[in-house]
Amino acid sequence: MADACFLHDLAIKCKPTATAKSTTIWVAILRIDKVPSEESTEEDFLWIKCHSVSLWQQSDMDFTA
Repeated sequence: MADACFLHDLAIKCKPTATAKSTTIWVAILRIDKVPSEESTEEDFLWIKCHSVSLWQQSDMDFTA
């Protein structure tokens, strides 16, 4: 299994080129039938646009509860 740093770097390389607001982040989920490699493409990931403020607020609530 690939380590987290490799997957993060790979996802950054494959990130969609669609524009988004500065408060929007892309969340990448590697498809179960794919093996991470240097040849991975955008289509190897499921891409979800999330509002970063909501995501971080939820994380803060999870850790402080």
